[in-house]
Amino acid sequence: MRPEKLFTGAKAMPTVTEALMTRKQVAALFGVSTITIIRLQESGKLPAVRIGAGSIRYRRSDVEQFIAKSITVPA
Repeated sequence: MRPEKLFTGAKAMPTVTEALMTRKQVAALFGVSTITIIRLQESGKLPAVRIGAGSIRYRRSDVEQFIAKSITVPA
């Protein structure tokens, strides 16, 4: 099994210049708890990257893409 696929929602390691966010930062941005971010990650809706033995981060581009997909425009 590839190392980056050891947990749900994993992606390949980020490039050095790619902006990463912690779970707490993403939760603050969304105005939700970190548990909600974990649920989004586990459901595959919000991809995550493992950057060490226990560290998980979220690419800013993935977070922005999630926000863009989640915005609904009233009719």
